[in-house]
Amino acid sequence: MKETIYTIPLNEAFDTDCECAVCEFMRKEEINLVNSTMGASMMEPEFREITNKMGFCKIHQKMVLNTESKLSVALVYHTHMTQMMDTLANISKSAEGNTKKSLFKKSDFRQSLEEELDKLHITNSSCAICKRLSETEERFLNNLIYLYKKEKDFKEKVLNSKGFCLVHYKALLSCAMNSMSDGELMEFVKDISDVQNKNFKRLTDEVEYFSSLFDYKNKGKDPKESRTALSRSSEKLISFIN
Repeated sequence: MKETIYTIPLNEAFDTDCECAVCEFMRKEEINLVNSTMGASMMEPEFREITNKMGFCKIHQKMVLNTESKLSVALVYHTHMTQMMDTLANISKSAEGNTKKSLFKKSDFRQSLEEELDKLHITNSSCAICKRLSETEERFLNNLIYLYKKEKDFKEKVLNSKGFCLVHYKALLSCAMNSMSDGELMEFVKDISDVQNKNFKRLTDEVEYFSSLFDYKNKGKDPKESRTALSRSSEKLISFIN
């Protein structure tokens, strides 16, 4: 298979011994995005506009704060907070509005207040880095499906992998529904489900084996692969952990 700029990350992810190749890729991509957000992306007007409006979720707020570029963090925070001051000021001004209302219409005051609170809600529930990660993940899944259909070697890698976490298993099948014919989709779902079910059972058995080690009758028994069963099961259930 000829390597290209979009096949390299896919092959690297599926060459890694992990419970979910998509998680493996997204974990690295998240670190890259956090660093670029405080680096080159900070100078892009379009992205700064997004960070000003959306800010960061708790997880990425912490990751941004842990970067070495404190000046970049300060500059991004300052423009974001300056924009938020406008929203806060508008909430205060809404209390000065007209409280009269008609039979079928809210008062100007309530209407204005709701609009500003909606803006605050968007900021409180959004994240510029999460947005980019979501877009990157969608491209990764689309490329995965394309290569799966076109490249026999890559298809074998997927079928010999350890499957996917439940989050990316669902995302992959949903993505396939939008890009495959019924015949292609039926075969894809069957093949991917076989991989997923086999590996989910493998991991379930490992967790059961790990639990059995706490029985005094199994004292001294070889823990085998079950040493890491809990952490790997956690990733399998809820996707990659920051």
